[in-house]
Amino acid sequence: MKTRTVRMAAAGVAVLALTGGQLLMASQAQAVAPSAVWIEAGTLRFQDVSNVQNNVTLALVGSSYELTDSLGNVSAQWPCAAVSAHRVRCPAGSVSRYSFSFLAGNDRLVNTTKLPGYAFGGTGHDLLIGGFGAEILSGEAGNDSVMGRLGNDRLYGGTGIDWVRYDDRSAPVRVRLDNTVADDGQPNIGEKDLVWPDIENANGGASNDLLVGSNGSNWLAGLGGNDSIFGQGGNDRLTPDLGKDRVYGGTGAYDYIDYTTRTVAVRVTLHDGTANEGQTGEGDYADAGVEGILGGQSSDYLVGNNGNNVIQGAAGNDRIYALGGNDSLYGGLGSDYGNGGLGSDFCSSVESKVSCP
Repeated sequence: MKTRTVRMAAAGVAVLALTGGQLLMASQAQAVAPSAVWIEAGTLRFQDVSNVQNNVTLALVGSSYELTDSLGNVSAQWPCAAVSAHRVRCPAGSVSRYSFSFLAGNDRLVNTTKLPGYAFGGTGHDLLIGGFGAEILSGEAGNDSVMGRLGNDRLYGGTGIDWVRYDDRSAPVRVRLDNTVADDGQPNIGEKDLVWPDIENANGGASNDLLVGSNGSNWLAGLGGNDSIFGQGGNDRLTPDLGKDRVYGGTGAYDYIDYTTRTVAVRVTLHDGTANEGQTGEGDYADAGVEGILGGQSSDYLVGNNGNNVIQGAAGNDRIYALGGNDSLYGGLGSDYGNGGLGSDFCSSVESKVSCP
């Protein structure tokens, strides 16, 4: 996607909306121009002009749309009116969509309304949270996170390592990073988001989700429910949460099943092909395409397979068994045991080791 071209078309020549020479003093004692808010042909526009961090919320308050930037000053053009240095109200009857454009800084946008529109993050590590209408959210440069919420949204990451987030959902969601088809979101309500392949990472919600990666390196996190997670190509990090999850590594050289956030001991046995991974009674399944294990913060039992594995114990007193292949074993913190098995193996931070230099 040519985000810069789309951005200019949606935002117009926004800088011209500033009143001449209006400046405010920022907390750093530097002169900072306020962001501009105005209505143009039914579009509520916000234009950042100062390369500072913004924290913008859009809300419907009575018969007005209220825009608040808690980190920056805003200026209003009629029929919008300033409520304070950080808040502007615009008549809702004059607005049918929005277009918000940010520049540098780690910006944050939260749209709490049903108003459709566009948001462009600019440079920096941005968080764009849409509302409940059809929206286009583009993180642009930087490591961004985008969340469309309800509505048929188009979600773009831009350059950097980006996330699409569905962690607000309680119903099952489907997220595919491997296509350009509008088939993402909640199938039960007919939602048709388009998650563009320039987004590398995805998390699901609280129910039984389907997460599918791309041919690049992805991080896919299931969160709650009984999730199905497919890494596809690339070296992927696949994170099941509590629930009976099924994890498929794909064709990458090193795909990892990830339990790093767990504070209760986990058991992972890649060699046996059974659904017995995770905490006691959890019942996750990892297929033969998973080559790596990331243990948690307790005393874990981690077993590889006959391929080349990378196994990391992290904290706790871990027991690590690599079996066949040329493996790398990392014990981490704690008093760990490592058994390299057959092949040419490497051990690091393993206090007690067998068949592993």
